Amino acid sequence: MYVSMSKSYVLLLFLVCLLLFALSSVPVTRVIEGDPPSIYNYGPGGLSRFAVDIIARNGLRIILDLRELDMISPDKYVLLVVSPDREPPSYEYVYEWVRGGGIAIVMDELNHTSGLLNRFGIGLGALYSVMGTAVCNIGRS
Repeated sequence: MYVSMSKSYVLLLFLVCLLLFALSSVPVTRVIEGDPPSIYNYGPGGLSRFAVDIIARNGLRIILDLRELDMISPDKYVLLVVSPDREPPSYEYVYEWVRGGGIAIVMDELNHTSGLLNRFGIGLGALYSVMGTAVCNIGRS
């Protein structure tokens, strides 16, 4: 009787601790690396709903290689560079596309677009509440 009673108390204590942990506001993890924004990500932080909406309205062209920008008209599309998994060897294709009149919107949580932003003279600034706005003056005095 004494042994079973102590097992009950241990189990009860474990359940109370588990309940207290579940109700606490302590974050288990703070890393976003495993859940970056993506049109293929259907979870929180993903862009799948946005992509489906755009596809239903006008169409969305997904490019996985920046060299494909040569085949896309900069006066008909807006380029979204959304949190790439790694920094490409060169953002020169994006630079030339914007130079040709295109608009590029850059959203990055993983800091893989710093080469592109530097190419346009944009710095990331502080870690919180950052929004950079740029005016393209390429070829103008």
